[in-house]
This record gives sequence, C-alpha cells and structure tokens, in this order.
Amino acid sequence: MGRLARAQAFTDELTQATRVYLRWASGSPSAPDLRTALSEYTVLNQATGIVMARQRCSHEDALQVLRDTAARSGAPLHDAADTVVQEVTGATATPPAPFIPRRPPRTPAQHT
Repeated sequence: MGRLARAQAFTDELTQATRVYLRWASGSPSAPDLRTALSEYTVLNQATGIVMARQRCSHEDALQVLRDTAARSGAPLHDAADTVVQEVTGATATPPAPFIPRRPPRTPAQHT
C-alpha cells in the first residue's frame, strides 16, 4: 500500500471515529436505551438480593429462581424481578438517579 493509499485509509478511519465520538458526545439516541438497561439491571439486582435472603441461596441460584419464575409466567425477567421487589416493598423498584455529568463533554479539539 502506497503512502497516498495509507493516508486515505487513515483519513477514512479518523472520519468514522469522529462521527462515532460526536454521536456519543451529543447524547446519542441509544442513551435512553442505556438508562432503561441500567434501571432493569438495578431491579434485577434488588430482586436477586431478596431471593438470596428469603431462600438463603447463592447469587447464581437466586438468578435461576427468577429466570424460572419468569419462564413459568411467560413474563420478561425484568417483570418477574419487579414483582418480587413489589412483594417486599409494596412499590415498584426504584430506578437509579439519572447521571448528570459534572462538566460538558470535551470537544474533539480539546482532546489534542
């Protein structure tokens, strides 16, 4: 590969990386999906802890209990976990507080 071809390949890679970074820095459309996933993960952890305390079992066994419960009811794992949390607390699981950055993301020019 000649110098010009290498330079063009590098430019193409840099352009793609810049696009990805700008999408990420601008609060890409996947940010709500990440928040939802984090919330579901929190609920699952709360429910797993409840099952571990109730049945005096390991984390893996508690997860299996939740999976089995979800499979029997035909509900998603998150819903089965939320039901367990509701049984204990009387309310739906509390999602984590939203992340608020201390400062705005740096621009590409600030990375140099």
